[in-house]
Amino acid sequence: MVLVHEGAEGIILAVKKHVKRTVNTDAEDGEYDGMKVEMLFMYSIHFLFINVKKSQLKQLIKEIVVEVLSNGHKNDKTIVIVHGWSGSPKDNWIPYAKSSFKKLGYGVICPTMPHSDNPTIKDWVSFLSKVVDKPNKNTYFIGHSIGCQTIMRYLETIDTKVGGVVFVAGFFDLKGLGDDEKTIAKPWLETPINTKKVKNNMGFSIVFLSNDDPDVPYQKNKEKFEEYFGSKIITVDDAGHFTSDDGYDSFPKLVSVVDTKISK
Repeated sequence: MVLVHEGAEGIILAVKKHVKRTVNTDAEDGEYDGMKVEMLFMYSIHFLFINVKKSQLKQLIKEIVVEVLSNGHKNDKTIVIVHGWSGSPKDNWIPYAKSSFKKLGYGVICPTMPHSDNPTIKDWVSFLSKVVDKPNKNTYFIGHSIGCQTIMRYLETIDTKVGGVVFVAGFFDLKGLGDDEKTIAKPWLETPINTKKVKNNMGFSIVFLSNDDPDVPYQKNKEKFEEYFGSKIITVDDAGHFTSDDGYDSFPKLVSVVDTKISK
C-alpha cells in the first residue's frame, strides 16, 4: 500500500507513526539504536510516498527520531549520555540518570555504542556524530569512563559550542590494565587530542573523580582536566569507577549538579 500525504502536517504525522512503530521499545527506553534508525530511513523511503527529496526526508526523520527518543521533553535542552567500555545504557547509574532527567523535563538520549567490548575511536566518534547530528548550545553531554574520551574526541570534530560536558571517571591516563586491555586502550591513550579546540567547544566542564578508582589515577587525571579544560573537579571518596559494583546504581549528586548548572 502506498501512502500519499500532502502538506507538512501529513508528512510529519505519517513519519512519527512510522518512527514509533519501528523503534517502539527504544523510544520508550530513551535509547538510540543506529541499525534500527538506518532501517527506518530505508523503510520510510520505500513505504512512504511523499513529494519531497530523499535528502529532505532523511533530515526530517532524523529530527523526528530525536524528538521521539527524547519523549517530547518540556524544554529545548537535550542531554546525551555516553556509556563506558563494555557497558550499555542499561548499566550502572545511567538508567537512574535518564529517568531522573526526563522527570525534570530534559530530553535524554542514551546511545548504545557499537561493539562496546572493543571500542575504537573511529567507530565510537562516528556513531556519536550520527546520533547527535546538529549540536547547539542546548546540547549537553555526560560521559562515563571511555565515553568521556569519546565526547572529547567528538568535540574535536565540530565547530559548534555545546552547552557543557560532565565527565564521570574521565581519563587521560589509566592504570592496572591487562595485556588485552592495553591493546584496546592504546589508541585512546596515545592519539593526541586538540584540547584547545575541545575546551573552546564546551560551555563548561565538570569532572567527577574518585580517590580510589582502580582504573583512573586520581591525581594525574585531576591535574590534566584542570590544565587542559579548566574543569571543576568534584572528588567523591570511595566511589571506585562509579559502577554498580561500587554502589552506583543511582547517582543523585550527578543529577543535582547537572540540573543546577543547566536549569539557569
